[in-house]
Amino acid sequence: MSYLKTVLILFCLLFTSGIFAQKQRSKPHYYLLFSARFPTLRPFSIGGHAFLTWRKEDSLSKKFEQFTYGFGPQKGSGIFRKVKGEVLGGYIKNSKRERLVRRFIIEIDSSDYSKTLKEIDIWKTQSYSLYRNNCVHFMNSVAAKTCLQTVSTKSCIIPKYPYKYIRQLKRENRLRIIKNKYLERVRLRILKKANVEEEIDDDGD
Repeated sequence: MSYLKTVLILFCLLFTSGIFAQKQRSKPHYYLLFSARFPTLRPFSIGGHAFLTWRKEDSLSKKFEQFTYGFGPQKGSGIFRKVKGEVLGGYIKNSKRERLVRRFIIEIDSSDYSKTLKEIDIWKTQSYSLYRNNCVHFMNSVAAKTCLQTVSTKSCIIPKYPYKYIRQLKRENRLRIIKNKYLERVRLRILKKANVEEEIDDDGD
């Protein structure tokens, strides 16, 4: 009788641990991909561009939602005066064949996911200025909401190039960057959805 009781207890433990493990696997995961590119002629961009991709993924149901946003001027350049700014959805201002020269991905929780998405609504009302309020400032604001160690948005008195900014941001937050095969697949899925054919992830100037 005691043997049967032991078997039943073990069965119950295995059953409940299996349910718990399944729930853990089905728990949504949240990611932020930080990206930047060099200055380009097509599309014309004197300084390059910085933008972010939010991804919520349920590995069990294979459902996901994904958003990519950057900040830029609606009209004009914002070099000499402030102009109306806008949050650019998708890979606008980034050619589908353009190389992403800097990028890194972090995993965040649901709270940070919500907080950072709210930044999009805040920046929709912002004016654009190349020197005081550009795509790098937008990225810096989002990074601060995830408690990343933010870095200077300027090089001396001029605005920092997006690809140089993201390189420094990556260096200052290496402990937050999770590198494993699963996150590598997530990153590749994000890039594939954006039709990005080639990228460089170098540490040089």
